[in-house]
Amino acid sequence: HQEWKQDEFRSNSVMARSFIRGLSCPGAIVPKLEECCNNLRVHLERTVMPVLDRWLMQAVKIDDNNQICIMQAHIALLLQNYQNKDLNKDIVMKHMCATMVV
Repeated sequence: HQEWKQDEFRSNSVMARSFIRGLSCPGAIVPKLEECCNNLRVHLERTVMPVLDRWLMQAVKIDDNNQICIMQAHIALLLQNYQNKDLNKDIVMKHMCATMVV
């Protein structure tokens, strides 16, 4: 977002050429926010995602479609804002499967 805001000519694709909105913060804060986002992403990948995967497999084993949908919805939400540079085969596969189920 910060890069987009710095470009005064950049706008989204809205007909009225609406400019990008979002969090405004001093430029010195941006690196700290990016570091926090990266730390959160690592924690989600190492701690939360394995738990959701395990719960999903348990729901699949007992054929609990309601729980399967709930787990897949959580996975889809966690993976929806990944940037291309952060994608790998496992993440893409999980996101595609989760999105198709939900």
